[in-house]
Amino acid sequence: MRPLFPRLLLSLSLLLSACGTDTRLGDQVADADVTDLIREIPDAPPGGARFLTPVYEIPAYTEKQLCLFGTLDWPEDRAIHFQGNYQSENGHHIVLLRTSVDPRDYPDGEVFDCTEDGELDMTDMEPLFILPQGVDPETGAVEYTLPEGMAAELPGGSRYVLQSHYVNSTDKPIRVQDAVTFGFIPPETVTAWTAAFTHVYTSHPIQPGEEKTLSFECAFDNRGQDLNILFMGGHMHEWGTAFHTDLLRAGSDEPERIYDIPVWDTLYRDLPPINDYTDDPLVIHEGDRFSTNCTWVNTEDHVLDFPHEMCVTFGMVYPSKVPMICDPS
Repeated sequence: MRPLFPRLLLSLSLLLSACGTDTRLGDQVADADVTDLIREIPDAPPGGARFLTPVYEIPAYTEKQLCLFGTLDWPEDRAIHFQGNYQSENGHHIVLLRTSVDPRDYPDGEVFDCTEDGELDMTDMEPLFILPQGVDPETGAVEYTLPEGMAAELPGGSRYVLQSHYVNSTDKPIRVQDAVTFGFIPPETVTAWTAAFTHVYTSHPIQPGEEKTLSFECAFDNRGQDLNILFMGGHMHEWGTAFHTDLLRAGSDEPERIYDIPVWDTLYRDLPPINDYTDDPLVIHEGDRFSTNCTWVNTEDHVLDFPHEMCVTFGMVYPSKVPMICDPS
């Protein structure tokens, strides 16, 4: 496994403070030819933190992904119990990721165009927290609180990136702004640490007019203990037609279908069905593995590949502080 988080589901600004305050970068003067879609963004929870992007302008008829790098300005580790993501209209995702890329290459506070694979070294990205709910289309918000006593670790001094993805299908530029907020609990009160897992295949070219099915397997790094799945879901884009994930127990080749979307709806790109195991955890033993299976039909006149189309099983697992990222491609 190599540490990679897809330009996915499956992501900040350096505009962060331990008290939940923030600063805006790149605010722009109002322009009658630009559609202002900025929504009201809530403050961080008491004692939490808010990560706010600059104001961005997305050109007409353009897909754009922008990455803003920074470094946490507190040394102590923190325990994330709540996360809220907030986007303007036409947003595809806003995601916060840890990274160890060299600040000399990607300085704090600078925005990079990361629309196309290869424009940045995106192979060194790890998710801290994955949200199981979809975005509210009216507010652009998605919020999630972990079960009591559970938290994801945010190591102090971490480098991070806030990744914003937009698809502007209108005939005017749009003005947007995103944010991620965290609510913390005292680390000493945590009874179970949780971490993200993503199983993703990042090389699956689909030829024009082709129907293609991809299957791949990923094992869990249990480190000698049983793990529990808190929730899980699947991710494809609008060319997907079917998706399922099978559980293969160690020593067995007999698959158990645990997630099944025989007819993939385009709405699932942003609102996928979620298996919630909060009250009845799905236990993963050493050597168990997931088989992720995606089918697409390419109706375009050009090749589709990652990140414009995806095949991902994602979720949260506990007890673990370490994100479990698998890309066998």
